[in-house]
Amino acid sequence: MDVTTWLRLAVCSAILAMFIAAPAHADKVTIASGANTLNGDIVPFGGQQLNGRVVLIVHGTLGHKDMELVEALQSVFMESGQASLAINLSLNIDDREGFYPCDALHNHQLDDAVDEIETWIRWLTEHGAMHIVLLGHSRGANQVVKHVLQGVRSAQMAVLLAPPVTDAVASVEVLQTIDLGSTDDIIEGIDFLHCKNANVLASTYLSYYGPEADSDTIPLLQKVAVPTLVISGSQDEVVPTLASRMSEVENPLVTHIEISGADHFFRDLYTYDVVDSVIEFMRRLPRSVLIAPAVSLQDDSKQSQSGRLPIVTFVSQKECEFCRRLREQVLFPMIRAGELEGKVILREVSLDSGFSLQDFNGAEIVGREFAARYDVFVTPTLLLLDGQGESLVHPLVGTPNLEFYAFYLQRAIETATNKL
Repeated sequence: MDVTTWLRLAVCSAILAMFIAAPAHADKVTIASGANTLNGDIVPFGGQQLNGRVVLIVHGTLGHKDMELVEALQSVFMESGQASLAINLSLNIDDREGFYPCDALHNHQLDDAVDEIETWIRWLTEHGAMHIVLLGHSRGANQVVKHVLQGVRSAQMAVLLAPPVTDAVASVEVLQTIDLGSTDDIIEGIDFLHCKNANVLASTYLSYYGPEADSDTIPLLQKVAVPTLVISGSQDEVVPTLASRMSEVENPLVTHIEISGADHFFRDLYTYDVVDSVIEFMRRLPRSVLIAPAVSLQDDSKQSQSGRLPIVTFVSQKECEFCRRLREQVLFPMIRAGELEGKVILREVSLDSGFSLQDFNGAEIVGREFAARYDVFVTPTLLLLDGQGESLVHPLVGTPNLEFYAFYLQRAIETATNKL
């Protein structure tokens, strides 16, 4: 290592050391999720309403929110003026702190993270966050993608740091000992994740190593429907094939960059490179490009009436292929071109179980109840509403012709605006 590089790293380490002690600027937040209490650190907060964008950070395998990388990310985001929330996945431990102990019984499920991320997104939106960026590291990045694909109230952008790109393979010997009819059996003294001689519930083992684990992130990236940034390090020895595997991804919403010299944990100045890349990705995709889920139509009503703006409500479902095409081929290009900015209030309402919102009168209702009011049972459907929730034009149902959909939508917006 030459003198210049050594000095660069030494200065950076000193700077980061000052900031890593910085969750003095963080507030600990606890929320309930089932039988467990979840906790996280938010920077900055101070009990105030959140405005704008928040980065939600998910740690890697058996990790926690106070790991060096996570604290460094929060510090550098704070330096950039960007709010962030780092969470501890519970791993089925109440109010968990620190690394998951390898000598404890492993009774957590891989996809529990999807529900817990959902709980945190709901908390953020209830506290005023309008746009949420999900950032995950390593296995946490894989869990972020799964939430984007499965969650009811998803983030509007995803960032994946060094996600895994190989399928976990179960031990044949271990599989032979598992009675699939009794997955509460305990498998003793096996290697599990990075723990040696661990005691693991059979159902836990299968969730991480079974055929449904989906630990190879590449096929999942083909299906994501939100702008997604994948960041690899050129010296990453944990997922060394990530950069080459990214050539398989043909999703136009997925962007890949490689940080030269960075390892799996993006230490020292490479943390700044990560944050700079994320901030630049946000800048190129302004907030208006992100379709925010409907949280409070009562608040949207006030904006609609004061600005004489139609409320365009995009009714969708997770497994709706035509919804994905409408986003990618029509709505995102129109937003990027500025064709909707300042002309409408764009919100998304999901028909999936678990999605709820505040109605125009302030009452909490589920998405299906809201859609049924307008006789909407087909997705995608676009409703154009006034501040009282009345339809201004006939709904745009389905995608009969995507090539001309933007024209039909613009014409509907003009008609709705004239009525206002």
